[in-house]
Amino acid sequence: MRMLLLSRQFPLFAAVLALAPAWSALSAQAVAPKFAWPAGTSADLVTRTVAKSNVPGQPDSTVTVTRSRLAVARHAEGLQVQTGPGTVESGPTTGPSGISSAAMAAMRSTYIVSTSGVFLRLDDTLATKQQMEALLAPLLQQLASAPPATIAAVRKSMSIQSIAATVALGWETTNADFTARSWAVGDTLVRMSDLPFPGADGLTFQARRVVRYEGTADCPADSQLSACWKFGTKLVITRETMKPAMLAMLKQMGIADESMLDNVPVPETTSLTTMLVESRTLRPAESVTDVSVNMQSPLTGAIETRSTTRASYRWSK
Repeated sequence: MRMLLLSRQFPLFAAVLALAPAWSALSAQAVAPKFAWPAGTSADLVTRTVAKSNVPGQPDSTVTVTRSRLAVARHAEGLQVQTGPGTVESGPTTGPSGISSAAMAAMRSTYIVSTSGVFLRLDDTLATKQQMEALLAPLLQQLASAPPATIAAVRKSMSIQSIAATVALGWETTNADFTARSWAVGDTLVRMSDLPFPGADGLTFQARRVVRYEGTADCPADSQLSACWKFGTKLVITRETMKPAMLAMLKQMGIADESMLDNVPVPETTSLTTMLVESRTLRPAESVTDVSVNMQSPLTGAIETRSTTRASYRWSK
């Protein structure tokens, strides 16, 4: 009776009472992801990338299919995760820079994460460095007559530090971001990352990403995983966020005229990833990533590339 009187006297209180069941239902749907990849498991990984480009001298459209493997093992510091080596089943024989597609697919990456899913470091950096040097050898031969600063920039862009930062960002966007908080459907999380600027010592630029929890979903049957959660991540890199690092790079090269930057094509990148992960362990079941890259300068005009990559995992039990 008292609740009825309150509802009649205070319409807002009545509205709160009416919405209470809905709020309770939403609260019940909230999830708190925890990293729990089991050691001793592995997954076959198949990726299919459809790319379109208006870059002169490159095909308008390509389709590339690669097959690789991911393995998880115990380590004194937590878990050792290894991706690759892989093979190209179909697609172009060379990438945009003339680097062998087969050589890129054959790259092996090994890194250490904690038992709670925190990226710790690359493992076996010597092997990684040797792989990168072998991969870059054909490109460096093509640049033999280029200015020394250009050759140095290419070497620095593939340094161990740059590779580690790239691997760490990839791990964060597919694991650590999800465990950063509890989620209700529609919740978002905004994060900023400092990434090393290619070809410049000690310079970084910022990438902004927004993570959104989309709710529960069925795992693909081939993944061998049970109930899944669906997350979406948007990663944005703009010319403005890269500009300070580019100006600093010009100074490193002895160029004081900042207007020179107007002639440099700076890639603006937007990446949208939808990912299904197993709710029990956070192991990936499937991801679809759409990437758009736009560059423009008086020297090159407008350059645009688009790609969609679907990655499908089949886990051992």
